[in-house]
Amino acid sequence: MKIMYIIKAVAMKAGVERVVSDKMNWLAGHGYGVSMVTYEQGDHPHAFPLSASVRHYSLDARFFKLGQLPLWKRPFEMRQMRRCFKAGLQEAVDKEQPDV
Repeated sequence: MKIMYIIKAVAMKAGVERVVSDKMNWLAGHGYGVSMVTYEQGDHPHAFPLSASVRHYSLDARFFKLGQLPLWKRPFEMRQMRRCFKAGLQEAVDKEQPDV
């Protein structure tokens, strides 16, 4: 069975990131195909170690940067980021063909 996680980022040492990392490592260690898609991870390292068999796709659609833009520019940038997010996610799903 192939499982894909879609999460904002796993760069901070916090509870959700720890639980997701542990869960992915356990599943990968028990024969499941595990992949993770992050959209705001960027070049930051993972906060917790991941198994080598967990495949990571980074979409680099940093929605948090919209708050730094002038109001008139935000809708245009949001549309562009959504396109980037959708195309990257579709590419990852097509490549992995996850069951869940």
